[in-house]
Amino acid sequence: MKKNVRNIIWGLAITMLVGISSYTISLRLLTAPESYTKNEVKISCATNGNNVGDTRYEVAASMHLMANGLIVAEDNAKNGVKSMSMDQLNATYNLIQTLPDGPEKTNFMNIINRWKACDFSQIVSDHNTVWRILGEGQPENTLKGRAISADESAIKATINLIKRGDYSKNK
Repeated sequence: MKKNVRNIIWGLAITMLVGISSYTISLRLLTAPESYTKNEVKISCATNGNNVGDTRYEVAASMHLMANGLIVAEDNAKNGVKSMSMDQLNATYNLIQTLPDGPEKTNFMNIINRWKACDFSQIVSDHNTVWRILGEGQPENTLKGRAISADESAIKATINLIKRGDYSKNK
């Protein structure tokens, strides 16, 4: 008898725990701040690398996320951030290499090579360039999040991060 009562109590405890967890997760999703979805640019392409357009957007998205960590946005909202490390820069560089030759590939290469050399003197322009590529097809007045200045403290930290890695690897 005591064993059955103990099993019933354990079953109720587990059921309550699962219920409370589910409720908490659902509540967080339903009450997420508007800033999480504000100014998002929807990219409706699969980035499997088989399509040049997909790869182009994947490169722009990667570069945008890395640049976001180094800029101040006009609306103070950033749509994601990715750490800029030498490994991340090399991965993006290799992806750029798969694009067909042309002005856009050259522009991507110029940007990524500057970043690999820890030259962020044009980071605001670089961010806005890749942000415009991601926003193609969007109405101009809905594309917000333009970079307006560089975040100098973030740039210093990023330079240290890049140099702390195996800097000679795939240079």
